[in-house]
Amino acid sequence: MPVQFRFFSFSLLVIGLALSQGLFAQHRVLEEDVVYLKNGSIIRGQIEEQIPGDYVKIRVISDTAFTFQTSEIEKITREPSKYISIKVKKYKGFMPISYRQRGLYQHASFGAGFTDGDWGQPVANLSLNYRIGYHLNRFVNVGGGTGFDFYDGGVIAPFFVDVWGDLWESPVTPTYMANLGYGYGLGGSWRHDVFDGGLMGHLAFGLKFNTRSRYEYVFTVGYKRQDTYQEFEDWNGNWNPWTGQVLNTPVIKGTRIYQKIMWQFSFGF
Repeated sequence: MPVQFRFFSFSLLVIGLALSQGLFAQHRVLEEDVVYLKNGSIIRGQIEEQIPGDYVKIRVISDTAFTFQTSEIEKITREPSKYISIKVKKYKGFMPISYRQRGLYQHASFGAGFTDGDWGQPVANLSLNYRIGYHLNRFVNVGGGTGFDFYDGGVIAPFFVDVWGDLWESPVTPTYMANLGYGYGLGGSWRHDVFDGGLMGHLAFGLKFNTRSRYEYVFTVGYKRQDTYQEFEDWNGNWNPWTGQVLNTPVIKGTRIYQKIMWQFSFGF
C-alpha cells in the first residue's frame, strides 16, 4: 500500500541514522605506546616497565620485549595504533565480556508477527522500533521508545515506556522486556476512511548475547497488543457478479484489536 510503503521507507532512514550515530559514539581508537630514540628509530608497543631516569621496557607486536636506557630516548608518546586489525585479532580472546551496569543505552529493533486480516486470514506484520534509556543496574533498565508498526489496516507510530533487564550476569543471559504506551495512527489503507490508534502493550522474554565490546544482541519472543479505531466500507459480497457493479456497501465502524506473537531482534549500543 502506498502509505505504508512511504512510512516504511522513512522508518528505515530513521533507524539507519540512529544506528550510525550510536556506532560513531561508541567508536574507540586502539592506542599504543611509541618510543622515539635519538638515533631515529621508532618503537611501537606496550610499555611494561618504566623507571624514570634509568630505563624503559616495551613489548612490541611480535611479543618481543626491548629495554632502552633513558639516555637513548628522545620522547615517549601515546598514539593510535598502526596495526589495529592485527592487535584486535591477537588480543581479542583475552578481552573480558562487557557488562554495562550504569549509563545510557540505545536499542534498535526489528520485529515480525502475524495478526488476523480483514477476512480472518493471517497477515504478516512488521515492526521497527528505537528505544533509549538508562541502565539502573543489570536487572532493571528504564527508558522510552517509538517506531513504526505496519498492519493490514494502516501504520501505527507507538510511543511507550520501556522497562527491561537481565536475570543474571553471563555471556548469554535470559532477559525480559515490557512496553506500555499509546500508538498513533499515521495512515490507513486505501479503503479506510478513518484509522486511529489506541493503547499498546508488549511483553517479551528472550536471550541477550553480551560481547567484548559495548554492543549487545537480543532475541525475544512475546505478546503484543495494539488497539485501533477504524471506519471503512465493507465490500465483501456486496457486488453484482454479472456486471461487477458494487451494490450497497455498509460502513463498518468500531474498535479493532490487533494481537500477535512477535519475534524481535534488537541491536544494543
